[in-house]
Amino acid sequence: PSAASPCNYEVMSLAKSDCSDLSGRSPSASSTPGSRAGEVRASCREWNRQLRPVALTSPSQTLKVFQSFPVSSTVVDLSWNNIAGCEPLLFEVASFLLQEPEDFSRVMLNTACAWQLRPFLEILWRGMYQQRWPSFYECLACHQAKAWCAMYWQTLRGQIDFPLEIFEREKKLGFSMSVMPARVYYDQHQCAYVATYVSASNVRPESILISEEHRLRFCPGSAAQRLEIEPLWSESSSGSASPQVPRMLRNRYPYQVLEGLQGLEVGQPAELQWKMQLASPFGWWHCHLEALRPDETGTSAWATVIFKHFSPRSRWYRLHVHVGQRVVKRCDFGGFTGGLRRVNEMEEKQWMQFFPRKVLDV
Repeated sequence: PSAASPCNYEVMSLAKSDCSDLSGRSPSASSTPGSRAGEVRASCREWNRQLRPVALTSPSQTLKVFQSFPVSSTVVDLSWNNIAGCEPLLFEVASFLLQEPEDFSRVMLNTACAWQLRPFLEILWRGMYQQRWPSFYECLACHQAKAWCAMYWQTLRGQIDFPLEIFEREKKLGFSMSVMPARVYYDQHQCAYVATYVSASNVRPESILISEEHRLRFCPGSAAQRLEIEPLWSESSSGSASPQVPRMLRNRYPYQVLEGLQGLEVGQPAELQWKMQLASPFGWWHCHLEALRPDETGTSAWATVIFKHFSPRSRWYRLHVHVGQRVVKRCDFGGFTGGLRRVNEMEEKQWMQFFPRKVLDV
């Protein structure tokens, strides 16, 4: 797809494996006589040469070009007999067009298009879901979710709470450069996310505008592999995963200590598990690893971390912690610490969106 296309490469890769006609043959190998194959090749050439650069600039422009094709007077013919074999081209157009459920009706009004897109409906719904709720998508994809059409409507109606993590909780100074666990659902009336923080005390829910989607994330993959992320799907008696999702997706992982020293490197950014109350879940706090001294077994170490969003004069700037074991430790700052994990380049870019313009001198 073009750079302007919202179709995700992950979704497109799924389409490649499914991109076959109803007879099971690849669309690149035409199942029609030579004249039909020639028409298909000519259609694709015409699309790539003239129409594609014009069409894939915006969804409205794509729809305009897509619907302006004469049925019989052009090489690109959307009638039933001439559309078979053009599934990759059709899927690309549909992926760009379908950003909202309402867009389906405009594309599916063409019977030939509707029939040829049938094998890709699940992928198209998945792409729309990922585009609208990226963090929710990561959560569901991690648990190998299916029935994306049903997931889309349940999410839109606020019927699912997702276990996510929120940057800058309530935008309070005390939560600078931290990410806190919360249960989050989408409220279509507010066009916003509603986050209920997982806490030992009662905390009022926070509404997070769609424009602040960057404040949400699902548990990073490197941490999820080392923590016990509970499955969202229950196995039925027939052995198949149930598509039903509970209103509350409970998960105990925020209470667990991250074990191990994998990937830690002096001088590199990291996230430290810290909490104030023993009964509370851990949040992740951004820091840099200044020193690491492993013990004799090599399974744990004394680490010195610095919090660069604080002034070097601040008592909160430098901390010595023992990490690596799955044990909650008391912290010199007060509260309790858990594990320490390396932050990769993509995660660091997300963190830097919240770095204060002026260091905190407290």
